[in-house]
Amino acid sequence: NGSIANNKAVKIDTDGKVSEIKEVLGALTSAPDDRSGGGQHGFTGGNDTHYDAVWHEQRSRLLVSSRLSAVSRVTVFEYNSAIGTDTSTDHGTTAIESDSCANNTALAYDPDTNQFIAAYNYSNDGYVRMGTLAADNSISWGTRSQFTSQNANWIRAVYDTNENKVIIVYCQPSPSEYAVAGTVSGTGISGWGTPVQLSSCDVDLENFDACWDSTNNKVIVAFTKANDSEQGYVVAISNSGTTITWGTPSKLENGIETKRQRIVFNADKGKAVVTYVNKGNDRGVAQVAYVDSGTTMAKGGGAEFANNLQIDGHSLVYDPVSKKVFYIGGNAGDSTKGTILQIQANDNNSITYNGNPVTFNTQTFQQDGKNWAAAALGSYGKIITVNNRSSAPQVYLFETVASASNLT
Repeated sequence: NGSIANNKAVKIDTDGKVSEIKEVLGALTSAPDDRSGGGQHGFTGGNDTHYDAVWHEQRSRLLVSSRLSAVSRVTVFEYNSAIGTDTSTDHGTTAIESDSCANNTALAYDPDTNQFIAAYNYSNDGYVRMGTLAADNSISWGTRSQFTSQNANWIRAVYDTNENKVIIVYCQPSPSEYAVAGTVSGTGISGWGTPVQLSSCDVDLENFDACWDSTNNKVIVAFTKANDSEQGYVVAISNSGTTITWGTPSKLENGIETKRQRIVFNADKGKAVVTYVNKGNDRGVAQVAYVDSGTTMAKGGGAEFANNLQIDGHSLVYDPVSKKVFYIGGNAGDSTKGTILQIQANDNNSITYNGNPVTFNTQTFQQDGKNWAAAALGSYGKIITVNNRSSAPQVYLFETVASASNLT
């Protein structure tokens, strides 16, 4: 059964054939422990905020963006892929812009050109630069490209793998939510479509997030609607060329005031998972949301986090190896505790939790939304989160799988 290398032990299978005894990876049945020894310093210079993180598939590197004062920048990390290891290398930080930056940064990866997309606020306008990561871990930037002349206060970047376009979702001060699509050409953007506003929705800054739905080729946005008693919504965006079409927003749960929305796409289920804070009791809630047809959204019922966990700012990540979603964030009841929780999206669109929340670290975490980001490390079976802890950036590493033998 399968190839057998020289001098390897074999086992007899139930069909009477033999196969090589080897290591296999299995998903954990609960949330993992922090493997980074209380967080790894990944930056030099100080009190960074407004994080985002993305995995660079071509180079197998983690990219973390942040803003320090008026400088937007990206740091490159390398991790050991072997399960049971926690070693990492900081390959340095490169400025996207060295002045005049405000508000948050956002990252996305373009698998068609192996470039990454950095979106940011520069001189109160919205801009994108394409970044190229070289084999020596240096970063070179394409020409700065403006996607809006308005003040982009909160930005999310998504890469549309169906139309091969960059899609930026952002808020203007009104606060109105917009989306715009651009075309990658060489190391820059050859042109942008017309920014399209989500009508009749005032969106709370820091309380929206976006992800790419690779099953239905849509962008899914989760947000707090300020002009509807702070209730949570999801909405789908369709893109053709660079023409953006918003669907009709769908309310997550009636009568619940929300904040700190985060959303990831669970590729194993073909659906998204949304997490947010119930402002009535500060407890975390997770919910399945998915495209029903066209740009019409449907969702399952919201489920409060295990152990009535109180949360504020947090990160959310889907790991393609374990096929699980993980919440990683602060504890609103105790700011000295970081917490990780494994979230199970079920086939019937319900949410369950695998085990109880696991706490890590004993330092003070920044609780607001701009100070958390997370990413999966490709096929490693590892995830990270970054947080501004006690005015210094920290990167935390978790393994989502365990190593075992296929000998039973």
